[in-house]
Amino acid sequence: MGKNLCTESTHDLFKMAELDIIQLNDVINSKKYFCEENKFSPICNLANQAVEKFLKGYIKQNNKTIEKTHDLDHIQKCAEEIDASFSEVREQCLQVYDFHPGMRYNSSTPIEKQDIINIINALKIIYKFPKIKEIREDFIKDPGYTTSSHIIINSFPGDTDA
Repeated sequence: MGKNLCTESTHDLFKMAELDIIQLNDVINSKKYFCEENKFSPICNLANQAVEKFLKGYIKQNNKTIEKTHDLDHIQKCAEEIDASFSEVREQCLQVYDFHPGMRYNSSTPIEKQDIINIINALKIIYKFPKIKEIREDFIKDPGYTTSSHIIINSFPGDTDA
């Protein structure tokens, strides 16, 4: 049986990643959660989705195929096979992946506020990574492309790069 491959275009993947970041910002700034901790799981999920889509988009941009998987460790390694500089964001990818959506069902691993700050800072580094940024900047010229322009985390004190 053949592999189930990602069929979305680079443009679509990057556009969806930007929308994930916009949603992440909305969750952070939302007043609808009765306590801050209720924001943590959706933030982790959206950060994972954004990183996954940026990495897959990069791989597709380089005319390679990538399986439909949510395994950021695997996806990051595939990007690194194309360009060794992706080793520079390996730690950040793993940091985000430590809180992938599947882990939220494991109640023995609570998500702390500092974890969220670390995840958002890791996402910022990946977002600004030159190989990702270069593709984003090409798409920003397209009037149909929605950009998050930056990642806002004013609600979480202790962040160093809001």
